[in-house]
Amino acid sequence: MKKADMIKKIQEKDAKLYLQTKQYESLFGRDSHLATAYRNEWMAIYELMKELDIKSDYSLPEWDKAMEIINEMRIIERLEEEDFAKRDIGYSL
Repeated sequence: MKKADMIKKIQEKDAKLYLQTKQYESLFGRDSHLATAYRNEWMAIYELMKELDIKSDYSLPEWDKAMEIINEMRIIERLEEEDFAKRDIGYSL
């Protein structure tokens, strides 16, 4: 296997694990066992990439999907922080 092929495989694993981490964080929460397990696995790859001076390949589709999940989670967090009683005009209990 050529060096370029090895780097590409590592980058693909990095993107896949990051996406899985974000998927489980979205479904079960950041502190869930599954999210934590995938985050730890991703961090191991991340540390290896740092040591080998390999950059993440953000052009991979998994990165786009992960960013979509992050944006969705941010929107949900913002909505949960809002006071819906003040926002809904004409609504009374």
